[in-house]
Order: sequence, then structure tokens, then C-alpha cells
Amino acid sequence: MPFGNNPSGDYILKNEIDPLHHLREASTADNVSCAYLRIDAVALTVQVLGTTCSPPSDPNVTISSVTPGSATGGSTVTVTILGSGFSAGMAVSFENGSGKTPVVSNVSVVGSTQINCTVTIPTGGSLSDPVWDIRVGPVVKPDAFRVVR
Repeated sequence: MPFGNNPSGDYILKNEIDPLHHLREASTADNVSCAYLRIDAVALTVQVLGTTCSPPSDPNVTISSVTPGSATGGSTVTVTILGSGFSAGMAVSFENGSGKTPVVSNVSVVGSTQINCTVTIPTGGSLSDPVWDIRVGPVVKPDAFRVVR
């Protein structure tokens, strides 16, 4: 089903298998899965904020530090984010910078206070030293990461 002319915002995408219970199953407990999404209809981006059927219940997510705080274009670095309220499935992304957006992969939540991830810095783009905000789930740490050209 197309997204249509819906506004940017947070949405819950729900997938349900066999909602009319036509299949004979020992358990139907795994017939529903959800993703809590942040959709930006203008930028045409989607971020997964969680994998539950309700909005994240802990509004107390904080980001205290990002290490390293910079990397060179064309490189791949392991980034450690410290803070609080982190949970499995929490999305990590970059926003509000200039040039090509750094790409986040291999996100690993270590307890509720640490996230490790791989960040790949594309080459090209802006000739200035772009500074990026980092988003972890529902919160943003402004000016948290610099791409050095």
C-alpha cells in the first residue's frame, strides 16, 4: 500500500500473518511484528526507531559522548556512543550536515549505556568540513561528528 500524501512523523508499521486464523498453529504468538518508524516525507528518508508495536516507552534517552568525534572522508571507523536509555533495535543515523551523509552499519547496543557501530564516510561532496548531528532513537546530539576532507 502506498504511503500517499501523509505528513512526516512517527508511524507504527504492523505486519500480521493469518489475521483470520485460517492456518492451524500451535501458537499464534509470533504472527504479529511491528516497526516504529520516523518518516520524513520531504527528504524521503525512513529511520527505524524501534521494533515494538508501540512507541518507545523510555523518553529518557540521552547521548553524552561520541568517540571518535571525527573521521576522514573515504574511511570506515568504529564509533562508540555513550549515554542512557539505549535499547535493542534503536536506530543510529546522521542528519543536518553537508556533503554526503555518513553511513551507519553494524549497530550493537551494549547494555543501556553504550552503542558501538561502524561508520563509513563517503568521499566527495562538500569541500568544507561538514559537521553532523547524530540521532539515536528519538534524541539528537547536535554537532557530534565532523567529516575531515
